[in-house]
Amino acid sequence: MLFPKNKLIPVKYIINSEWNFPFGLYPNIKPYPNIKQLGCPAINSTANKLFYVNSPMNFTLKFGVKNNEPYYEYNFDEKLHTPTNKVHDFINKTLTFQYHKDVMNIQILLPYAFVTDNKDLTVMTVPPPLDYKNCTFAGGQLYIKNWIRHLNLALVLSDNSKTASVTFSVNKPIMMYVFNKQIKLEYTEETEKIKKYLNQSRTVINYRNNIMSLYNDIVTRRPKKLL
Repeated sequence: MLFPKNKLIPVKYIINSEWNFPFGLYPNIKPYPNIKQLGCPAINSTANKLFYVNSPMNFTLKFGVKNNEPYYEYNFDEKLHTPTNKVHDFINKTLTFQYHKDVMNIQILLPYAFVTDNKDLTVMTVPPPLDYKNCTFAGGQLYIKNWIRHLNLALVLSDNSKTASVTFSVNKPIMMYVFNKQIKLEYTEETEKIKKYLNQSRTVINYRNNIMSLYNDIVTRRPKKLL
């Protein structure tokens, strides 16, 4: 087969966060437009594989290293967002950074996680169309059946002697997702089965460097069906 095509695989996404922010702030994940009118089978084969989600806020993020210490600062659109401590709390809690071996990376924590019962399905994050200055997007890929986890926006500082900056908009993607097979993606509330299995791996990377030994045990606790 030259152009991949498959029966749509059911996939759900949940919105889940450890903080008590309104989930309504987070937009839906949507399929990236597929221009079938062009009549190109290569373009058509990307349908139902590429998805995006817009930023929950309008804000500009700057970060860097000064005197060998990492820092970040931000400003948000006060025409769209109320200038209150709640907005500052939202931004600060969803930003996390690490500085190790002269490499600084910063993540924007997002509450989306994918759920499927298909063992062969993977999801990969690719660079969203942002104006990156002195930083590089760091992507990732994983099989999602046995590991329900949030996929965050990760940025790496390019030149430690300069400040990095990125501007986010509620009208532009903050994340782009690529699946290796065509899927039918829908939102779902977090069911009890999903919640219990998610709790097996939630934040486990904060406690262990090598998670594969934990993974092997966690998989044995997965229900046969989550959807």
